[in-house]
Amino acid sequence: MKPGQVSVRQVAALIRLSLVGSEMCIRDRKYSDRESLTAQLADFVREHGPWDYVIHNAGLTKTLDKRNFYRINAQNTANLIEALAASGCKPEKFLLMSSLSSYGRGDETDYGKSKLEAENYLRHQSYFPYVILRPTGVYGPGEKDYFMEIKSVKSGFDFAVGFTPQRITFIYVKD
Repeated sequence: MKPGQVSVRQVAALIRLSLVGSEMCIRDRKYSDRESLTAQLADFVREHGPWDYVIHNAGLTKTLDKRNFYRINAQNTANLIEALAASGCKPEKFLLMSSLSSYGRGDETDYGKSKLEAENYLRHQSYFPYVILRPTGVYGPGEKDYFMEIKSVKSGFDFAVGFTPQRITFIYVKD
């Protein structure tokens, strides 16, 4: 391999894209069906070999039905972990992008609880080493909720939710 080239074993995004050679290809995964997901991953491993590292950055942040948070954020994470192990695709390291919302008291929302449930599932598996990251609130051109809040504060209105003071940090991301 030449310097600067990336192999399939070095980099592959499970969720939406896989890097095969020097080309990106869309690969839809069936996260809600553990058996289908296991078969999909096993096929990939047979063709390209296992991933060295997996970054699981999928999640649901808004829904009208709170059960969807647990189905997408918690159960689909558990399905992915089990499918990776069952398909012979055990990575050297698994990185779970969680949320600051999962941290203790403060965000007692179903979103935060579902992300914590995913973290706890990962903590109790014994298949591979992992890292859990809890990024802060992200705002930028494509984000609408924080933008609306910032515009409200700028115009003199501060719409606080609940009675408990909230401490939150933000990071600006252009894309």
